[in-house]
Amino acid sequence: MKIRYIILIAFSALLINSCYYDTKEELYPQLFSACDTAQYDYTNAIQPLISNNCFGCHSNSSASAYGNNISLEGYSNVKSVAESGKLIGALKGLAGYSPMPKNSGSLDNCSIIVIEKWIANNYPEN
Repeated sequence: MKIRYIILIAFSALLINSCYYDTKEELYPQLFSACDTAQYDYTNAIQPLISNNCFGCHSNSSASAYGNNISLEGYSNVKSVAESGKLIGALKGLAGYSPMPKNSGSLDNCSIIVIEKWIANNYPEN
């Protein structure tokens, strides 16, 4: 009888410790944190996003081999692609555009909002 009681207690202890769950806010903090769009100029916001997410294929040295000859290195190149609508079209995976970044998850919504704000405010450089 004591062995059954000990087994029941041990099983209960294991069961209680295994019933752990996270809240959505803990699992996906980026979805519940405020999106800071105060910085949306090229130098402080756009260039870091582009270099961290796009330069693997769209730097000056890799664009011809991997990036369909689209370089996103430098303000004038990024502005030109943004003005054509290709930047937002690709980042949002709109019809007629190849979703970017290729072979990777899409940019988070906040990053896309910052890029849209940069475009809406006429591409501020600094």
